[in-house]
Amino acid sequence: MTEGRPNVLLELPLPPPDQGAPDVRPLQTAHKSALHIALFSELMYDFQSERWNEFELPKLSLRELLALAKLLGCPSCGSKETVIVRPLAQRELRLKLAHFTDNPGELAISYKRESLRDMCREAGIWRSGNKRDLAAALLNWRDRCRARGQAFLAEMRSLAKDRPQQLSFRFQVLS
Repeated sequence: MTEGRPNVLLELPLPPPDQGAPDVRPLQTAHKSALHIALFSELMYDFQSERWNEFELPKLSLRELLALAKLLGCPSCGSKETVIVRPLAQRELRLKLAHFTDNPGELAISYKRESLRDMCREAGIWRSGNKRDLAAALLNWRDRCRARGQAFLAEMRSLAKDRPQQLSFRFQVLS
């Protein structure tokens, strides 16, 4: 908000009491819609965003939540609450595994066996074997999730490319 200029969407002047309250629903809806789109775009393209949390995700529609789940490569079924919790948990696990190379030895020496087993449980994968086996399973899971997410993104881009585009006309000014 600039000095001396109120934000029109947030600070509407109230009429005198005898005239009733103004109908600000169209403005509120437009403002919420713009915030909603901005939130979805931010979450879609920035997995490091602090807005990836249990307070922001419920603001999205189920359809948008399913898209985020598919982008993370995790299952995209269930109630809205399930679809909120699952991507949050898998995102946290993917962030832990992101900086490791494909060498399971690096991951194995970085965590205790019990921690690796807990991470396997979160990923929904088999959790028996030695540390190296668990680490290899986690890295394979991470890579499969990445591949599923990339395939989904490529599919969405392809569908968007095939969708009819809005026409724009360029006029020359004749003097």
